[in-house]
Amino acid sequence: MLTATGHGNRRLFRDGDRIDPERMGGRTHPDWDKVPAKYAYLRQWYETVWNKPSEPSQTADPLLDLAGTGAGMWGTGSADDYVASLRTGWEASR
Repeated sequence: MLTATGHGNRRLFRDGDRIDPERMGGRTHPDWDKVPAKYAYLRQWYETVWNKPSEPSQTADPLLDLAGTGAGMWGTGSADDYVASLRTGWEASR
């Protein structure tokens, strides 16, 4: 029912969160029939606000979504040429 977000933090599970394959089919939320009546409003909140469908990621790793985002940073030359141009004049300014 909870998902680790790093640094010891946890949050409620959302559809689309990565899960361990051994836990497929496990519980993702409380058994709504066993929740006390005074907390029934939480079911609506969970289903309409918290667990609303999100856009699926096209890749399994969000870091891979960043691939190529800085490709135009150094223009037509190589990354090494770009860094060398930034370093031009460093020795003279010391």
